[in-house]
Amino acid sequence: RKATPKEQRTTFGESLAFTLKDKPFLIWLCNIFIMNIGLQLFLSGINEFFSTSGMNMTFVMASCFVPVPFTIFIYNHFVKKFGLSFGFRYILAVFSLGMALMIFCPMVPVSFQYPYAIGCSLIVSFAIGAFFAVTYTVPSQRAAIRQEENKSASSMYFAIQGLFEGTSAGIASGVVLVFLKKSKEIIHFDLVPYMTVIVAGFCMTAFAFSFLLPKTIRSIGKTSVESGE
Repeated sequence: RKATPKEQRTTFGESLAFTLKDKPFLIWLCNIFIMNIGLQLFLSGINEFFSTSGMNMTFVMASCFVPVPFTIFIYNHFVKKFGLSFGFRYILAVFSLGMALMIFCPMVPVSFQYPYAIGCSLIVSFAIGAFFAVTYTVPSQRAAIRQEENKSASSMYFAIQGLFEGTSAGIASGVVLVFLKKSKEIIHFDLVPYMTVIVAGFCMTAFAFSFLLPKTIRSIGKTSVESGE
């Protein structure tokens, strides 16, 4: 039996070409790239920040991840009501707020450092779990559209985004974090105590870039999206 158009498979080159020509997806990748630098800098370098105050990271990090199931529920509620762009900006804003407030941890009285740090971590928790959830949403949606058009293998969207995420993670831990740790030697000013503000800066940059997202991505989760948008 002759294959119908929807059953015909595309080659690797064709799939790659269609994916890289998908402008909405490329704009999304720019957002993910910037956001992931901030997120990975937090995950790989937050212990460097707290080492300056001598605090135990166990309770602080637990506060970030323990409430994750509940916080993802809130994120999903926002996406269903207002669309992906609102949910994305929500987690970026909340994460940035928690990170910005953490800079004051070494400055508060010693007896209040742990409660203050845990409070900041609880704010961060309203975003941290959703970061991992949001990354799968757009590739899935774009892949579903292209699969209906028989223009792309669905796995290519995840592969390309994975490449961008891996590259940004490498930049965060292999370039930005290394520079921060050696900043006292390089520029004669220690930037490690300001790490959380730098993390917030990357996330707020992604927040600003999110306003460039086209409607076909902004409305994911809220309304059905036509492939031609």
